Amino acid sequence: MQTVKEARAALLLYDGKSAQPLRALSAGFEPSDASLRTFLRVAKHEERLVEIGATWVVKNLAERRKDPIPRDIAATLVARIASVSDSASRLHLLQTLPLCALGSASLRFLRDFLPALVVEEKHGLTRAWVFNGFAEIARCDPSFRSEAIAVLSEAYQTERAAVRARIRNALDDLN
Repeated sequence: MQTVKEARAALLLYDGKSAQPLRALSAGFEPSDASLRTFLRVAKHEERLVEIGATWVVKNLAERRKDPIPRDIAATLVARIASVSDSASRLHLLQTLPLCALGSASLRFLRDFLPALVVEEKHGLTRAWVFNGFAEIARCDPSFRSEAIAVLSEAYQTERAAVRARIRNALDDLN
């Protein structure tokens, strides 16, 4: 099963209750660039559970790779963060950022987009990974380090405990 159409058809059967069907689907794909491209295309779907399932598979494929996701695919992934409709989908993609080689255009996009996403995102775990995105920008672009530390330090003072734990880890990575 390698085509977008076949992957989409498999995800239409996903009920959103268990990750087991997603694990089985992902296991049928090598963690290749082509597989990532396929599921990033499928993630552009109007059906919420298809979008969630596709982004879960993208994250799983990325975690199974030996090498970082190349810049061109990472650029598509970064753009999907802004276009997905569900917080769970956004979470999966944000959790994949540390596994990406981020190019300058992706970094600029994240620098512009993440502050608005902090305001918009209400789901706690997803908020935590939005803040982690600032640390990822700084990891790839050291000139952003002081700004990232300032954003994360301020957020650490105001966010809930669950979000603060991720922020603390991000700050530790930057220090």
